[in-house]
Amino acid sequence: MEVDEYKALKRHIRNYSSKSALFIFILICTGARFGEVNRLTYKDLNNNQIHLPGTKTETSDRTVEITEQDMAHIKHMLAQNTLNHQDYIFNLSHRAVEKSFKHALRRLSISEGKTLHSLRHTHCSYLLGNGVSIYYISQRLGHKNISITTKVYSHLLKDHYEEDNDKTLILLGGYVIY
Repeated sequence: MEVDEYKALKRHIRNYSSKSALFIFILICTGARFGEVNRLTYKDLNNNQIHLPGTKTETSDRTVEITEQDMAHIKHMLAQNTLNHQDYIFNLSHRAVEKSFKHALRRLSISEGKTLHSLRHTHCSYLLGNGVSIYYISQRLGHKNISITTKVYSHLLKDHYEEDNDKTLILLGGYVIY
């Protein structure tokens, strides 16, 4: 998904009050896997952090930080629902969330072929494209080790080769960048 599409989807999905829309919003904010968001409980939401109960490996159980505004939106949307606070927040089928996702993509005229999992990849791409370290991204995505992140997203790292080369030459040349 292109960055402008990703941002447009995030803005658009905020306008809907369904559980599926909130689910998609959390996927966008966190880069989490479907199963991790589906297993969220109210106890997993603290301040501006979301505890993601891992579903793949022991390192996939993690806490990620989101913006204050995004957490305020999540809490506002949850306050509108009367749910049992002991249970999972969502407990939705993949099909139900995918249906809402496809509907939003059509409304935004975003091309077909995108999946809910593509939000995870776009989250990573967006962070990498803005200079966030591969180590941090690996931790945020809950990968078992950094080599998994590097293997899956190596094509994106190549995009920064020229920029990194220029930085290296400046550093080795003794020039100071302000």
